[in-house]
Formats: sequence, structure tokens, C-alpha cells
Amino acid sequence: MELTLRLVLFCICWGVVSVVLIAIAYGFFVSFYRRLMMGIVAAVALVVHLIGYWNLYLTGFWHNLFHLIMLIVMGVIVLSDAEGITKPPFLDWKTASVRAGLMALSTLGSTRRVYRSFFKHGKYDKHGRRISKIKIPEGYTHYTTVFRGSNIEFLMPQHEKHRVVLMIPGGGYVGRMTDLKMNYSWYYSEAANDARVVILDYKTVLDGAEFPEPLDEAVRLYKWILEQGYEGKDIIVAGDSAGGNLALTLIEYLLDHEIEVPKCVITFSAWTDMSGSSSSYRRMKRYDALFGGNHVIEMSAHKYVESSGKSLKDRYVSPYFVKDFKGFPPMLMQVGSYEMLLDSSVDFAERAIKCGADANLEIYEGMFHEFQRTRNYNEYAKAAWWSVKAFLQHIYGDEY
Repeated sequence: MELTLRLVLFCICWGVVSVVLIAIAYGFFVSFYRRLMMGIVAAVALVVHLIGYWNLYLTGFWHNLFHLIMLIVMGVIVLSDAEGITKPPFLDWKTASVRAGLMALSTLGSTRRVYRSFFKHGKYDKHGRRISKIKIPEGYTHYTTVFRGSNIEFLMPQHEKHRVVLMIPGGGYVGRMTDLKMNYSWYYSEAANDARVVILDYKTVLDGAEFPEPLDEAVRLYKWILEQGYEGKDIIVAGDSAGGNLALTLIEYLLDHEIEVPKCVITFSAWTDMSGSSSSYRRMKRYDALFGGNHVIEMSAHKYVESSGKSLKDRYVSPYFVKDFKGFPPMLMQVGSYEMLLDSSVDFAERAIKCGADANLEIYEGMFHEFQRTRNYNEYAKAAWWSVKAFLQHIYGDEY
């Protein structure tokens, strides 16, 4: 009984170690065939271990040496084809490790259950307000309220300017606002020289919200901000991923309905094309942390328009298909070179420029989806936030 229990525990531990190593290999862009070889090596090692244990010829020192050799073999397989290590761009180990971890999570996220867990909603009180436990930096006040059915959060600096950032967080139209996304709010406030930040925690497809409900929530909140005495020149709209999609479709809606547009728009890894028609959507699938390893993104895109009957190529669903950029405010778009959303961002910005819009596109070499979140330990992310500040200084000039 004791021997059987030890074998079961060993099998579990060996399986976990093998999966982690293969996930890390995926994070460093090791090819599928070499990852398959790693799986075969792990399986052979487990079988040899079981046979050796039952026949008592693989014990003690030889047992430990055998498994050490197997681990070394798997490590050699990783290093022999790890583009994240052996080919440009050469990332520092912290950044490369973060990317590898995200790629591993992305692989696990291919199942709906795990993906929902990763993008799970925050906790809400009986009034529908999100409960936050994050420590807010000194000099800021944070509170949450419900406005016409939408959960709205405010981050207010102690000495705020008459300026507001409307922050629309991402989540693939699956995940809502969580404490993990809160750091963007004070980064934006700091970059905008002590602006108030208003966060829209819009409902997603997991709440049963489909197009155009999230857009309607964004429009209602934008109009409410105008009613509070702010003018368009006082407002900065910022969105990441699906939030970038919503930020750009909001601008299209405002122009169509002759509502004053904001001073500028900032997007990180904007999901401009929900139809996935750009070439990088397939070409970069192997390399994209978060987007690359799961299929729920595509599922959520189709679910988003299911009831409305809208096409994923409708300009209110995918701003990538906007044709007339007349009236668009200045835009700063940031994207990583290892993203499925790379080409759609490039194409969108180039077409906007050709139409006379003030579009600024920044491509960060080797970076992954929403890398700006890693500002505390990623030099590329720090540079990206400095660029946001420089962009706003340029836009506002002496009024900054």
C-alpha cells in the first residue's frame, strides 16, 4: 500500500513537472515537434520508472540520476529551438520569463473553464458595485458606484486637474474589471498630469451582454462626463485590447451622432479586427501571449454579435473596417511585434494617416499582448508609458 501511494504521488509530481517544462518551452517559442519530443521523453521516463520500481532495479542513486538525465534531455530540447532565447530580439530574463508564463496560461486557457477562471469577474456587493481590495497609491482616492446599470470606478488624485481619462479595460469581451487591471488607472492619471480617471466596468458576454450593449454603456458614460462640466478637450479616452476596440467604436459613434469628440485616444493592443482577417492573426499565433493559445477569443467574438445578426466586419463591431477618418481625434496606438493583432493595428493606423488623421503607431519589438501592464519590471513597458506621457504633453502643449 505504501509503495503504491509513493508511486501515485511520484506520477503526479512527475506529470506536473513535465507539463510545466513543456509550458515553459511553449513560452519560449519551442516548436510543436520538439515539445512533442519532450512529452515522449517524459512518458518514457515515467514508464521506465514504473517498471524499474516494480522490478527493484531502479532505486536510490540510479533512480535519481536517471530522472536528472531525463530533465537535462528536456532542457537541451528547449535550448535547441528556443527562439525567445536564441534569436532576436534578445529579451532580459525577467521579461522573457513573464512572456513564457503568459504563454503557459494562454495554453491552459484553451479550455473554456480555465479561461473563465483566468478572466473571472471581480466580486460585487448587493448594489452591483465591484469590491476592491487593492492598495491605492498615496495621494489618490478610489471609489465605486453604479450608474444606469453600469459599474463605474473613480480614481481621483489629491490635486487633480480639470481633465478626465475615460479608461475602458480589456478582457476579450469575456472578462470584466478586476484589481489586476487597476494599475493602469494611476499610470494614466500620472501620465495625464494628475487627471481624474473614470473606469467603465462594462458587461460582457458572460453576463449575457452582446452588441451593442457595451458600446451603449460607453456612450452613456461619455455623455454623463460631458454633463459634469467637462468639454471634449478635457477628455482622454483610453482602452486596451477589447477596451481599445470599444474606445475606437465609441469615437465612430460620437462622430456619426455629432457629439463632441475627446481630445485624444490611446490604445494598447487594440482588438480592431474581431473577424481575425489580418495575416498576423495566423502568422503570430505561435508567439502571442494570451491571444495565441486559446480559442475562446474567437468564440467570444462570435457570441458578441450572435443576437444582433451583425457581421464581425461591421465598423461598429470592428473599427478596423472604418473607411472615413474625418474628425477622428489624435491617436496613440501601441502594439507588440509578437502579437496576433499586429497587422490590423498597422493597417488601421496607416489608413488613418492616409485619410489625414493624426495617428501615431508604436511597435515594441519582442513584446506581447498588453505588455504595458508589466511596467514595474519591464524596460519596454516603462518606455511605453513614458511615450504616453510625451504624447499627452505634445497634445496639450502649454495646457499640460
